[in-house]
Amino acid sequence: MTGLDKIISEILEESEKEAQDIIAAATARADEILAEARQAGEALSDRLNAQSAKKLSALISGQESAIAMQHRREKLAARQRLIAETLHMAQAALCALPDAQYFDLLIGLAAKAAHAGDGLFYVNTRDAGRLPADFETRLGAALPQGASLKRGGRAIDIDGGLVLEYGSVVENCAISAIFSARSDAFSDIVRDILMR
Repeated sequence: MTGLDKIISEILEESEKEAQDIIAAATARADEILAEARQAGEALSDRLNAQSAKKLSALISGQESAIAMQHRREKLAARQRLIAETLHMAQAALCALPDAQYFDLLIGLAAKAAHAGDGLFYVNTRDAGRLPADFETRLGAALPQGASLKRGGRAIDIDGGLVLEYGSVVENCAISAIFSARSDAFSDIVRDILMR
């Protein structure tokens, strides 16, 4: 298991715990609402005569359906919030990796996205200031045969990661771009964990 897999696994485990806590709180609140609605229905049925018993039953049934629907909406909203928070935390965790792991990650991203020929890579201002001295050498060794990348002369405005440029062809390997491009797949993974 790579460091990235371990971090993502830990983040997903924390997210699953948070999801369970939020769902438990939503369930408890729905139970309270249901109990209050039942009390109101029982008090009303005591005051009504036999002719209104049928209407009362329909009213209670409607309230229970509405409460059940509200409970489902709250659970869905909680899950969606947790998915978004989990993905945001995973993205932030990648950007906050220790330098050695972070720059190994960048080398891996560049190696996967590299094209044949000579290109440039760009990083953000923060990463430019902490780029290891041997980064280009290690990057060159990891690239596929026929691919070459040199550092571009400017910093770019991305959260983390890098951008590769081959003339008019640009490969956006920014962490945020990767999460955006794979948001559906990442969301499905988190959703599967939350549904357990």
